[in-house]
Amino acid sequence: MLDALRKNSPVLVDEVLKSTKNTGISNISEIHKILQGLLKEKVKIRNMIPILETIADYKSVMHIDALGEKIREVLCKQIVANPAISHNHTIKALVVDHNWEQILIESIKENNQGYISTLSYELTKEFVHSTGTALEQKFREGIQPVVLCSRGVRLLVRNILVNSSFSDTTVLAHSEVPNDYIVETLGYIAKS
Repeated sequence: MLDALRKNSPVLVDEVLKSTKNTGISNISEIHKILQGLLKEKVKIRNMIPILETIADYKSVMHIDALGEKIREVLCKQIVANPAISHNHTIKALVVDHNWEQILIESIKENNQGYISTLSYELTKEFVHSTGTALEQKFREGIQPVVLCSRGVRLLVRNILVNSSFSDTTVLAHSEVPNDYIVETLGYIAKS
C-alpha cells in the first residue's frame, strides 16, 4: 500500500517511514497496528493521505494509541457519515456522565507504548452494566445510539465494550463530532 502511495506522494511516505529517536512510531509494523485499530472500528482507510499526514505530523510526540485517536479526529467527517452513526447530520447518543468520566480518566496510565487501564474488575463490570442498561433500553425502542464521551477515555470505553456483549456499539469522542452535526442526547450512562 505504501509503495503505491510513494508514486504520488514520495516525500510524505518517506517522512512517515523515517525513524525518529524516542518516538513510538518507527517502522511499518507500527503503522500497520494503527491501521488495524482503525479497521477494527470500521473506519475506512482508503484515503491514506490524511492518515499518513497525521502520522508524519505527530509521530515524534505521540505513541500508537494516541496517534490512532488523533487520526480518528482527522477522519471525523468520514466516520460520522456512516448511516449506522448518523442520519441527516444528527447523532443519537448516550453520553458517559461526569462521574464515570472521572473514574475512567483516573484509571488511565500512559507510557511510551500506549495507554494502560488500572480500572478494577468491579468497576469495569459496573460500567458495562450501566452502559448495557442504557443501551438495551434504547434497543427496545428501536434506536441504535452511539456512546459519546471525552477524547481522554474514548479508547478505554471502546476496549471495555469490545470485551462485553456490546462490541458492535460505536464509541465517539466529543471531539470527533463535526461542527455541522447535531448530537441528540438520549440519556446518560450514569454511575450508580
